[in-house]
Amino acid sequence: MTLSSTPTREAVLGVVRSAVETYPLFASTVRTGVGCHGKMYWEVPTKSELEGYDVGGHVEEVKLEVEGWEGGEEVDGSNGNELDLALRSYVGGGLIERSFDLGRGGFEVFVVKYEGRGGKEVARCDLVWRLHHGIGDGVLLSKVLESLCEEAGEVETKVETKVETKAKKQTKKTSTLTLVKRVVGSTIRTLMLPLSCPDKSTHLKAPSSPGSLPPSKVYGSSSVWKVSSAKAAGRHFGGTINDVVTSAVSQAIRDYNLSKGCAVTSKGGKNLSVRALAVVN
Repeated sequence: MTLSSTPTREAVLGVVRSAVETYPLFASTVRTGVGCHGKMYWEVPTKSELEGYDVGGHVEEVKLEVEGWEGGEEVDGSNGNELDLALRSYVGGGLIERSFDLGRGGFEVFVVKYEGRGGKEVARCDLVWRLHHGIGDGVLLSKVLESLCEEAGEVETKVETKVETKAKKQTKKTSTLTLVKRVVGSTIRTLMLPLSCPDKSTHLKAPSSPGSLPPSKVYGSSSVWKVSSAKAAGRHFGGTINDVVTSAVSQAIRDYNLSKGCAVTSKGGKNLSVRALAVVN
């Protein structure tokens, strides 16, 4: 999130606290079950447990030096590339590989400020939110599920997901996934959603570790793309902004895999497709 001025620490803490109170999942911590074989699990705090929650411990201020900048220079689309590069270097240079203290929670907020020549502050500030995927995936999944559901009223208390798995004898098993009300928000909806198991024959695997994701993390970014440009493309080709962005990202993934010598079709001849997209701003 890019701002044209630097907010006070109190303002940032207020935004973070509001996010935690709205989605307590942000404040989840990892706990270990009872017994010598106790499994680790995520524990979501209750509303009473959130009182007095230390959001300040999750907010960190960072200053980046940008050579060649004057402190009072106005930042716009024509001269902000150096700041963008500095931010990308900071994020991709080690920030994404920092380990979380999961006993305290799996999220961090960085208030990134910039200094020009002579230590003068640049009139721009970026807020970088970093989430552990165990929390981020849960928030994203709950929002995706909500977008697929119809209002079910206050009587319903869970989201039911029908999962079909393929065993050796092609038998089907069904399980029910219950999402706690405080995870998906104040409105609970009911959905029977057919899901399929991951295709183990897919080509999108790490070459060094077949069947699993690589341990190294990849940071990708692009230049700023105005919403008006996406709208114009949507009007020209026919589609929404999300259709346009999803198509662009899908093609980029195909091009990347082809450049690495990976196939973009499965053994069954199905093309690689992106069915959902989370846009990071």
